[in-house]
Amino acid sequence: MSNKHIIIFSILLSIIVAFISFVLGISIGASSEQESFLKFTIPILGVIGNWVAGVGAIFAVFVALWLAEQQRKRDSENLKLNFSAFITAGNPNSYLAVAVTSNGNKPSRINSISVHSKSSKIALVIMQFDIEGHQPPTLLNYGEQARFIFVPKTEEGIRNFVKENGSGLYKNLYLGISTSTSFFKTPFSPAVIEYLQKIMLTSDCGSKSTF
Repeated sequence: MSNKHIIIFSILLSIIVAFISFVLGISIGASSEQESFLKFTIPILGVIGNWVAGVGAIFAVFVALWLAEQQRKRDSENLKLNFSAFITAGNPNSYLAVAVTSNGNKPSRINSISVHSKSSKIALVIMQFDIEGHQPPTLLNYGEQARFIFVPKTEEGIRNFVKENGSGLYKNLYLGISTSTSFFKTPFSPAVIEYLQKIMLTSDCGSKSTF
């Protein structure tokens, strides 16, 4: 629901409540004797009016806070992450890479990329990236994209990290992107886990991990 729809809904709700209150007051006034109407009905209607006004004020505050939060989100940086295994023309070997796209209203300065596990407080910071891709730190404006290509042997480092700090569970891993002001993350997809599994089976490490 857009901000325009929220505002229209709020106005319509206020009009409906006011109309119902008006009709209710007219109906009660027409069906009551003058003395009882002045003594009992008018004070009750006053209380109801105050209650309706209070509810309207609270609703208006919530709407204002919601609109402010939506505006804050629109004015902040945001990154879309695509972490997977890729194959390019002329290169028969697949590789891990993360494509980072800036779709926020503020530029993002990517400072570091790391691997995390839900079962550990220790992170594996990726220090080297292929020269054919981007290198941190990288500044992205709205609509710009950077691709960080992991160098060979990164898979071995991830495998050792999982064994020593991740309880042997690849499914608990997620990739983290640290900017100057925020942190973005994306879980290891089934494609990435399958890729790492194949690398593990063909390597000489002989390590056993649970996927």
